[in-house]
Amino acid sequence: MMYVYEALVYPSDDRSRYEVYIPDWDAFTVGDDFKDAVYMAHDMLELAVAAALDEGSPLPEETFDHAAPQGARVIGIVIDGDKLASEPATMDVAHASEILGVTVGRVHAMLKSGILRGHKEGNLWMVDVESVRDRANNPRPGGRPRRTKPKSVSSNAGESAHSVREA
Repeated sequence: MMYVYEALVYPSDDRSRYEVYIPDWDAFTVGDDFKDAVYMAHDMLELAVAAALDEGSPLPEETFDHAAPQGARVIGIVIDGDKLASEPATMDVAHASEILGVTVGRVHAMLKSGILRGHKEGNLWMVDVESVRDRANNPRPGGRPRRTKPKSVSSNAGESAHSVREA
């Protein structure tokens, strides 16, 4: 889906940069020159639209024909909602091994044992991003569990093996 919002671009009071106001979002941004200001406005809107869509929040209604103050230009900013970067649901085994700090073989073993979730696409195993994130954020200690040593109990707690008895 395409989202189009108008923006007002105008030079700052000291004319050292350009400011952008997006009325539908009640948002401001600035840029070093006109082109940079437009880029900054597009970037800000893209992030705002992506965040609202991820949260399930409603987007502001698109309105047009805003009056431009003297010296300002009205431009349209288009955001392609279909191209907004969303996190992929899977990653390849090599990427998972880098994140987890283990070998590719260990990732395959973790998939086989069910520690990580994944599926095969052709000849490649794809690992579920959430399972990698969970494992990376909750690491398990390596190696075998340690045995606890039993406490030694001596019958003569006050005497040592090297003590001398008086006759």
